[in-house]
Amino acid sequence: MENSKKRPIVSVNLLISIGVWLVLILIHSFSIGGESNGKVPFFWEKTSLYYSTWFLDFLLIGTWYLNYYFFAPKLIAKRKFVAYGVVVVLFMVLGLFFQLMLFYLFKWPMPLYGSSASASLFGCMAMLALFAIGFSARSIKSWILLQDKVSMLEKEKQSSEETIADLRRQLEEKNAVAVPTEEVKTAPQEEDTQSSQGIERLVEGIGEQEEPLL
Repeated sequence: MENSKKRPIVSVNLLISIGVWLVLILIHSFSIGGESNGKVPFFWEKTSLYYSTWFLDFLLIGTWYLNYYFFAPKLIAKRKFVAYGVVVVLFMVLGLFFQLMLFYLFKWPMPLYGSSASASLFGCMAMLALFAIGFSARSIKSWILLQDKVSMLEKEKQSSEETIADLRRQLEEKNAVAVPTEEVKTAPQEEDTQSSQGIERLVEGIGEQEEPLL
């Protein structure tokens, strides 16, 4: 039952994530084309100009998940802040020269440069922003999980204290019941002792009365 409930939730989250990324890619593509950038053709007019841009977007998406699920939780949890900073710088350099690398490898130009390519300041700044946002989101999630654990421990502590108090109360009640029982058990012994002593005294008295007759 739990797996069947989780699957629809996971599928919905996946669809939402895909939709959000597609919208962001479209916004990025639309922001490049048009007369505002010197009559750069839109992606439906000349698709080959946008290959490097789209691959840069895919790289940014992959970097987001890599940072969110691996770098941020692993390195920050182990307090390797310097290593995390080095990773951020390396990915910023990768974002800066990624489209230039694609141009030299596949001859994919950048839309703003027509038939050539250059270093991408957008890729560099986008990498920095993704790492910062991913780190913040991961920190908030970790803080929420920590708060849940703390509240759970407090509840367990409270229940343990209540259990200990109940056990103490039961122990005190048992001790209170055991004390009168011991008194009741010792009382007949004292009465038997007193009665035996009385009988002995009575016999001695009778003996003393009979001696003068002899």
